[in-house]
Amino acid sequence: MKTEIRVAAQEVVVNALREALGEKIVPVRVGKKDGFAFDTGMVDEKGTPIYAVIEATVKNTEDTKTAKAFDLQEAVQARIDSENAPKKEKKEKTPDPEVEAKRAAHAAREAIVEKWCVENLTGEPVTATVVKNAIPELEEVTIMQVGTYLKNIAARNPIVQRDVVKGKPQYTRA
Repeated sequence: MKTEIRVAAQEVVVNALREALGEKIVPVRVGKKDGFAFDTGMVDEKGTPIYAVIEATVKNTEDTKTAKAFDLQEAVQARIDSENAPKKEKKEKTPDPEVEAKRAAHAAREAIVEKWCVENLTGEPVTATVVKNAIPELEEVTIMQVGTYLKNIAARNPIVQRDVVKGKPQYTRA
């Protein structure tokens, strides 16, 4: 198919889109392809407009070195077949024993921190450093990790209250 015919066919598509969609469609360049951005009239959770990008491709009527000639009936049947094909079942992942062991260790340490908080927190604020130094089992754990444990605990346990003072999280008994 000659380039002039392909360009003329693409112009037909462009004109039809403009006629149907008016000013809601804008020519754009996405990556290395030209297309049209269509304002859906919707916004995301931040209030940003959502656009759909439409790319118009004119298919070959003859086989080329890299592609077979376009056959409408074949393409329609392929779409029907794909819609009717059974969905692939998701494989259940086999848990990685090493990852599971790390999760269990974190959960155990977090439980130790929570027990300490319930038994020892008062109205006097403490930091992650104080908690880490008070619990011998946390010797190999970083202060940041203890801070994460405390943050998790404060989110789910109403006894532990988290306040941020001058950018430093502090924990007290609620």
